[in-house]
Amino acid sequence: MRTLPFLEAGVALATALSVGMLGLLLAAPLLPQAGAEPSPTPTPAASVEPEPILPPLGLYLSRTPLSIGTCFAIELEPHSYPVASDAPPGVASVLWWQRGMTGCDSRSTEVGAVHAEVTRLMTEDGPEGPTGYSLVFRLPLSPDGVEVDVEVAILPVTESDPSLLQALEVSSPGGLVLDRTNAVDPPLDPLPSSG
Repeated sequence: MRTLPFLEAGVALATALSVGMLGLLLAAPLLPQAGAEPSPTPTPAASVEPEPILPPLGLYLSRTPLSIGTCFAIELEPHSYPVASDAPPGVASVLWWQRGMTGCDSRSTEVGAVHAEVTRLMTEDGPEGPTGYSLVFRLPLSPDGVEVDVEVAILPVTESDPSLLQALEVSSPGGLVLDRTNAVDPPLDPLPSSG
């Protein structure tokens, strides 16, 4: 029979095609795909130090006076914050005045200015980086020149609202809220004299 060689050749050809297709299927994951990006090679994660979170910058006016009765505002600039743990203290400006008839939105004295030393607040068991910043400055307690040390701790910034600062007066149990402002210029509205 003459059809047998044709049949044998067809089977051999089909077998060769099957082997070739099987080889292609097995090799497909190893061949580059057109238009596909190469899969990234996993690399060990580098230890990255977390970026320190700085309190917002600008001029901030306290809603309430300090425990000594003095109204104040703090001006914070980039150089106000010591970032590195071994950095020298930063410097911030503090504006102050004695409240007027309507509170801190008016004044009975001129607006004065002093410098505050700014240091990092750290916790021993806390995360890396500062947990806040401490501002220490001196304010007059009476017209005869007696001064008092004041310490205000700026709490860590946990929300992305640069229009507010949360703080604590260290010598007083109450908290402080400071609002961002463009200028501090309370109108002169003196308290009535007691005599």
